[in-house]
Amino acid sequence: MRDHPLVAQPSTRHAILIGVNAGHPSLALDSLTAPEHGDVPKLAAVLRSPACQFTVEEWCGAQAQRDALRTTIMQAMTTFTAADTLLIYFSGHGYVVTTPAGADDVVLVTPDVDERVIVQQPDACLSIDWLKTLLRSGRYAVGHVILIVDCCYSGLLGTTLEEPRVEAPAHRQMLASTHDLTVAREWNQVSLYTYHLINGLKGARHDRDGFVTLSLLHAYLTDRMKDSPQSPQWTGAPEPQLSGWDKTSRWFLAWYDPIPHALAVLRDLPLDRLPPPRADLPETSRVPFTASPSFVGREPELQALAAAVGTNQPAVVVPAVATGLGGIGKTSLVTEFVYRYGWYFRGGVFWLNCADPDQIASQIAGFALVLDIDTRDIPLDEQVQRVLNAWQSPMPRLLIFDNCEDWAILDQWKPTVGGCRVLVTARSDQWPMLTQIRLGLFSPAESRDLLQRLCARLSDAEADAIAEDVGHLPLALHLAGSYLNTYKHHTVEEYRKDLTIAHKSLKGKGALPSPTRHEQDVEATFMLSFNQLDPTNALDALALGMLDGAAWCVTGVPIPRDLVLSFVPDGTDADDKVDALRRLQQLGLLDGTDAVVLHRLLAQVVQARLGLEEMLAVVEDQINIRASFINDEGIPSRMLPLEPHLRYVAMRALDRGDALAAHLANSLGYFEDLRGAYAEAQPLYERALAITEAVLGAEHPDTAGSVNNLAFVLAQQGRYGEAQGLFERALAIREAVLGAEHPDTAQSVNNLAGVLERQGRYGEAQPLLERALAVREAVLGAEHPDTASSVNNLAGVLVRQGRYLEAQPLFERALAIYEAVLGAEHPDTAMSVNNLALVLVRQGRYLEAQPLYERALAIHEAVLGAEHPATAMSVNNLAGVLDRQGRYLEAQPLYERALAITEAVLGAEHPNTATSVNNLASVLESQGQYAEAQPLYERALAIYEAVLGADHPDTQIIRANLVSLQATMKTKGQS
Repeated sequence: MRDHPLVAQPSTRHAILIGVNAGHPSLALDSLTAPEHGDVPKLAAVLRSPACQFTVEEWCGAQAQRDALRTTIMQAMTTFTAADTLLIYFSGHGYVVTTPAGADDVVLVTPDVDERVIVQQPDACLSIDWLKTLLRSGRYAVGHVILIVDCCYSGLLGTTLEEPRVEAPAHRQMLASTHDLTVAREWNQVSLYTYHLINGLKGARHDRDGFVTLSLLHAYLTDRMKDSPQSPQWTGAPEPQLSGWDKTSRWFLAWYDPIPHALAVLRDLPLDRLPPPRADLPETSRVPFTASPSFVGREPELQALAAAVGTNQPAVVVPAVATGLGGIGKTSLVTEFVYRYGWYFRGGVFWLNCADPDQIASQIAGFALVLDIDTRDIPLDEQVQRVLNAWQSPMPRLLIFDNCEDWAILDQWKPTVGGCRVLVTARSDQWPMLTQIRLGLFSPAESRDLLQRLCARLSDAEADAIAEDVGHLPLALHLAGSYLNTYKHHTVEEYRKDLTIAHKSLKGKGALPSPTRHEQDVEATFMLSFNQLDPTNALDALALGMLDGAAWCVTGVPIPRDLVLSFVPDGTDADDKVDALRRLQQLGLLDGTDAVVLHRLLAQVVQARLGLEEMLAVVEDQINIRASFINDEGIPSRMLPLEPHLRYVAMRALDRGDALAAHLANSLGYFEDLRGAYAEAQPLYERALAITEAVLGAEHPDTAGSVNNLAFVLAQQGRYGEAQGLFERALAIREAVLGAEHPDTAQSVNNLAGVLERQGRYGEAQPLLERALAVREAVLGAEHPDTASSVNNLAGVLVRQGRYLEAQPLFERALAIYEAVLGAEHPDTAMSVNNLALVLVRQGRYLEAQPLYERALAIHEAVLGAEHPATAMSVNNLAGVLDRQGRYLEAQPLYERALAITEAVLGAEHPNTATSVNNLASVLESQGQYAEAQPLYERALAIYEAVLGADHPDTQIIRANLVSLQATMKTKGQS
């Protein structure tokens, strides 16, 4: 580090700082919030720093009496020598007065100056006229005087200061916070002018040699306050020019060795908060865009960029890249980053537009002048090389490679070592070696904020609806908000009704200017990427097919990666599939990795240009194949990534009414069935059955499958009579068409037995279950899950008949098969565990049954969720085993939970709901709460009688429970 310029030149730099935040009450001045306790100490700290090397005396508040201040200033003016520098600073109230001569004057208000003193003894005040006279006279020894006044009307000081006086020294300068009669301002409990003055002294603007000169400081203050009513003023003799290490002049206030200072500034870059925007970029900066007044959100992304490039000096330059879909706001994000963080890169911010690689060299050469590189008589390539060499110095600089889609461009032009930090924007997300910040769509709150900034008449609901229509894409939001603000005669309802990718608003009609000069056309923005796909190229042709297929799915919703990879011709090489998908990701047309997303507006573009019906058939077929496979696994949560696309294509296909539509409806209905949404599954099965009958005929095996599915979901809703007739019909078709020994026929036999069992017809159910088991063992094998299901169901009907010792080994056999084939955590395994616990309970083996019920409940909660009917059953059964052990207080809340689930999911009139009601009544009765139990028994009995009939075994049990309770209440005199 070089020595400070003052070290070898003995002299004194002294500052008198005055801060008064309250005037005399007679002046009726509002108290200031900042100067006394904020401005002076902060300014003093900077002036005392090694960069400034001032000695400082502070006069604040009550101690700042006018006589003491006049004496102090006079002594300093006469004590210091011609080699010394004196800085006098005042911050507080300025009070306009009229002198006896009729001229305007301004009193710098001190606590002891009231209106009477001002009128009667104006010469005794610390006034601007007094300071002018002092500065013009030759009665002082100090050689260099700097006066800084931050108060209302301080600009009057300069109106006569420049009058020529023989005795006046040449070395006097004055900075004032206002011009003429302008009022000074405060901001956030800080004096606005002094706030920027302090930042300027901290090195916000200095020359290449590190000097903060008066002219630079004034230019900085003027720039920072250009949007303020204040107009800073600088008057006095011309400022001497500094050249290199000229130590004879004192007209610099601070000096910083540029590189160490720049590194110190960079270390202050905030990583834990978002700094406010500021326009004072380092003067070497070349940024083509201004900050956007409508920028919203993106705080995490801005902080992520700061973390990526704001670290200590790197040994090797490692860029960070902001990626995302066209129109997502990458350039806007980096522009905002520049105006929030660019100040900390003291070597400057340099912006390269890489959209046209042939223009990059000339852009780089254009930076030579601001880097003080002499380009006279030097060819372009040498100019470029000198700039590149400068970028490899330790000086911290920020380089922006905007619209850089090719790693080769970055590799060619970025510095490899030195102090530069590099940010890249690209649509492609294929930058594995770089820190990557992927921009997503706006959140609903951010979208609403942007729309309402652009068009204030939009309500929250209207803004939210438009944001959803345009898929929360920042460019589309900007265009929509601008259009509605420009053409106020359009209602939001009218606008939304006509809104498509082709709407004139999304093509820039009525748009406000883009701060980043972005193409004001959403479709054209997308086409920049789309047009790079060449249908005559084999890889691009595969990519176009994938893109077409994605457009037939739900737009804006993640699509499973394996599904997208299937939208290619049969026999396509697996590597080629991956390369085609990567091509779409590199162009920014599909976003994501494990799942990919196609924006809804881009999907409209794809549909308009591709939209092949042949691809629709491929998409539907591939979705149905995957849905059938997932449904066969029996775990509904595995369907969740595919479900929105299955639902979308199924509902659209139903209008077509062909065989594939029926398959899709059955697949969607089966998923609803698995997750316990029986009421939602039923109309899908009904629609599938109607289509199958119409297309394939009443006796087709697929028709029998649809009949079976509908019957099953009716049985799940407790509609056993309706279900039985359908099961019988399905069985008849399968026996006639497939034969008695077919697995599907065995399924129908099994299902018919199940619905008979639920109606209490155990004697009829048992032989059917034995028949189904025999077929399945013979055809599928002893270890097949369907065989296990038959074993389990046969055991269940034996339990119903009280044949527990026969049932238990069957339950154990079924459980062993499920665990071996499906795994310990499968819902069917949980059901088998539950049933084994049931037979143990029936034998009074409660302590053995309880952990099995707990295990079954844990599986159901984990795999099916807390609100599934099977989970409610497990909760109910666990409560039951606690109840039987006399642990009523533990059992009751579990019964209540089970009842809440069944009521919500199955409805108030379902047999399972009646069971929960009955069980809750029982545990209340056991605790002597007879009055609370009786209406519950009555309710359960009414449900059973209505659904199962008066003679059903379960109905008889409930009736007996109610009669017993009434007898007990009569005995206890509570009837």
